[in-house]
Amino acid sequence: MQHIHVIRERDAMGHLHSCSYIRLQQPLTHPTLAQDVSVTFEDEQEPDTIDAAIIERLVFEQKFGMQDALTMLAHFEKRDVPIIYTIDDNLLDLNRDPGIWHFPTEEQRAVLRLFATRASGIIVSTDELADRLSGLNNNIVVVPNQIDERHFTQPPARQAGDKVEIGYMGSATHLQDVLMILQPLREFLYDNRDTVELELVGVASANHIQGMFGDLPVKHTLVPKAYAPYPKFAGWMLENVQWDFAIAPLARNSFSDCKSDLKILDYGILGIPGIFSDVPSYHSTIRHGENGMLSANEPQAWRDTLQTLTDDACLRAKLSDAISDEVWSNRTLAQQAKRWVEAVETIIKAA
Repeated sequence: MQHIHVIRERDAMGHLHSCSYIRLQQPLTHPTLAQDVSVTFEDEQEPDTIDAAIIERLVFEQKFGMQDALTMLAHFEKRDVPIIYTIDDNLLDLNRDPGIWHFPTEEQRAVLRLFATRASGIIVSTDELADRLSGLNNNIVVVPNQIDERHFTQPPARQAGDKVEIGYMGSATHLQDVLMILQPLREFLYDNRDTVELELVGVASANHIQGMFGDLPVKHTLVPKAYAPYPKFAGWMLENVQWDFAIAPLARNSFSDCKSDLKILDYGILGIPGIFSDVPSYHSTIRHGENGMLSANEPQAWRDTLQTLTDDACLRAKLSDAISDEVWSNRTLAQQAKRWVEAVETIIKAA
């Protein structure tokens, strides 16, 4: 049995990020690994015996700087404990364009590079991110994101309503993705204003959404704060997301090209078919017209695909069944949690 100590990143309020649950806590504590791994976290006493320490990002940890990173590395190196760094976004290239937020700061990027180079190995979520970090460490293992089936039930067949309900959910970091398709989305909503409704969960403030869409049939929803932590958010999705199909626009850039296909998991676990940007994040999972729709990031392509899926209820049903089967059969922790144990073993052996 492996004994792993995990150090998770927290926000300014001391809360865990959703990625901490998705990428670490849920996989490593999944019942299928009960005989293979013993896990402690940073808020528990560090065990006397550790086979590996997994450090999650820590780039955005409040009041955590270069000296803190050096101290942490020295602690585990003194104990001769292999250090595994894990990160799920290309933060080296986030907000690199002039005039954009100073986030991450140069010190935060330096902390990332330090952990990446000093670690025995790195676990990432995509091949593209592995390629981006390969210059910092040659011992990188890809473990794709999976979804914890314990928080969901397989959805019943969707009942037709008076309108076709379309949805999108994302944080403010995804506003640029929505803006990328704003023109075709507005045209589509105007032409179908009596038969469709778009629900945006999160993304931007109510005033911003109103400014983007005016009187078009758009509903803006904010997730209650009590349901913001990921396990509770999963329950909120199950109870409140009732869409005929969803959209997942994603702009092409060095940051986005390294992102995972988490949107597919979020939609697919609920049996919601989707239109996804035809970009690296979705290429390996979505087969156009079979388990989802891929659209080029061009206005007319998005306009046409939105109309196609709106008009064809049979296609929506087919895609719903296919993506639900894909996720429930191949992308849950029940099947895939073991990949985390295998990744840790691979890194330790190669170190």
